[in-house]
Amino acid sequence: MNTRQLEYILAIAEEKNILRASEKLFISQSTLSQTLINLEKELGTPLFIRNQRELAITEAGQYYIEAARDIMHIKEQAYDRIRSISVTGKERYRVGISSQEGMERFLTASGLFQKKYPGVELYATDESTKNLLKKLNMGQLALIITSLDSLQKITLPYKVLNREEILLLVPRTLPYKIWGENRRLKWELLKNEHFILSKQNSTMRSITDHIFKQLGVNPDIVCELDNTSATIHMVAEGTGLAFLPSGLKVENEQIRYVSLTPKVYRYQVVIYQEEMSQNPKMTDFIDLL
Repeated sequence: MNTRQLEYILAIAEEKNILRASEKLFISQSTLSQTLINLEKELGTPLFIRNQRELAITEAGQYYIEAARDIMHIKEQAYDRIRSISVTGKERYRVGISSQEGMERFLTASGLFQKKYPGVELYATDESTKNLLKKLNMGQLALIITSLDSLQKITLPYKVLNREEILLLVPRTLPYKIWGENRRLKWELLKNEHFILSKQNSTMRSITDHIFKQLGVNPDIVCELDNTSATIHMVAEGTGLAFLPSGLKVENEQIRYVSLTPKVYRYQVVIYQEEMSQNPKMTDFIDLL
């Protein structure tokens, strides 16, 4: 399936510059320019407007680019399915994972699954939740095991594997004046505290950003990391406050775990393609998670 011309135009659209696009494609600038000229001549309309600094996409160009992306997606899906059959003669399914808990669940379930279905291969890939959801919606993955702050965002079939409460970690030395009635935190007294937050684009960061937004707090972030042990150690040392799912709770005499009011949760879920619900083997795998 020759899609070279589509790849050329998509590269131009992404780079908005013929030279940069040609360098990305490892072809000459003249070859790429001629391809675009010939295509626009064939279509009878320009796909890009030539400005001094960059190329701007026309309405016709936008339509062409959207169609090109759809075609490239169909090609990738077709090739993946053909490879899954032709390379080993076995069925092959791609599984996306975005968390340590998800990987542990996958390893346990896949071990049991392989004993029952030795002719089926499960290929795991580890990426961010955002990327996995995008690939799942594009049909590039059979299913994903990930964590979300809300179930309302899910548009495909799913199963909740676990629900964890999000706790606030504070050093034991934090003054008692921050506590109000019924042991509720006085958030207004935490506005000047330092915070250790998860990295951008993670589910935990999405949760904590939402918490701060609701409270009207602009946190003083001293560190961004996704290492649980390091986070707990930094809180114990008084570097700052942090948030942690209850499932990762580690007892430490130097810190306190505080429930939020109202309580906040993170959901560990498996989300899968509609066709997987009609696949007995994959429904077995989902049940094993």
